[in-house]
Amino acid sequence: MTLERVHVGSFAVVSDTVERVTGAPARSLEAFLADVVAVGSQARVIKHLT
Repeated sequence: MTLERVHVGSFAVVSDTVERVTGAPARSLEAFLADVVAVGSQARVIKHLT
Protein backbone atom coordinates (compact mmCIF):
# COMPACT_ATOMS: atom_id res chain seq x y z
CA MET A 1 0.00 0.00 0.00
CA THR A 2 1.38 3.43 -0.93
CA LEU A 3 0.70 5.16 2.40
CA GLU A 4 2.59 2.41 4.20
CA ARG A 5 5.55 2.94 1.84
CA VAL A 6 5.46 6.68 2.54
CA HIS A 7 5.36 6.01 6.27
CA VAL A 8 8.43 3.78 6.20
CA GLY A 9 10.33 6.23 3.98
CA SER A 10 10.38 4.30 0.71
CA PHE A 11 10.05 7.55 -1.24
CA ALA A 12 12.65 9.47 0.79
CA VAL A 13 15.39 8.95 -1.78
CA VAL A 14 17.36 12.11 -2.47
CA SER A 15 18.88 12.66 -5.89
CA ASP A 16 20.72 15.44 -7.70
CA THR A 17 18.29 15.53 -10.63
CA VAL A 18 16.97 19.04 -9.95
CA GLU A 19 20.47 20.47 -9.71
CA ARG A 20 21.65 18.66 -12.84
CA VAL A 21 18.66 19.87 -14.86
CA THR A 22 18.34 23.44 -13.56
CA GLY A 23 21.89 24.20 -12.43
CA ALA A 24 20.56 25.17 -9.00
CA PRO A 25 20.10 23.01 -5.92
CA ALA A 26 16.63 21.86 -4.96
CA ARG A 27 14.73 23.99 -2.46
CA SER A 28 12.37 22.96 0.27
CA LEU A 29 8.64 23.27 -0.32
CA GLU A 30 8.61 25.91 2.43
CA ALA A 31 11.19 28.05 0.57
CA PHE A 32 9.36 27.63 -2.74
CA LEU A 33 6.03 28.68 -1.26
CA ALA A 34 7.62 31.68 0.47
CA ASP A 35 8.94 32.82 -2.93
CA VAL A 36 5.53 32.30 -4.54
CA VAL A 37 3.89 34.42 -1.85
CA ALA A 38 6.54 37.14 -2.21
CA VAL A 39 6.18 37.28 -5.99
CA GLY A 40 2.41 37.35 -5.69
CA SER A 41 2.62 40.21 -3.21
CA GLN A 42 4.95 42.15 -5.51
CA ALA A 43 2.66 41.57 -8.48
CA ARG A 44 -0.32 42.93 -6.55
CA VAL A 45 1.65 46.05 -5.53
CA ILE A 46 2.84 46.66 -9.08
CA LYS A 47 -0.68 46.18 -10.47
CA HIS A 48 -2.02 48.60 -7.86
CA LEU A 49 0.61 51.24 -8.74
CA THR A 50 0.00 51.09 -12.50
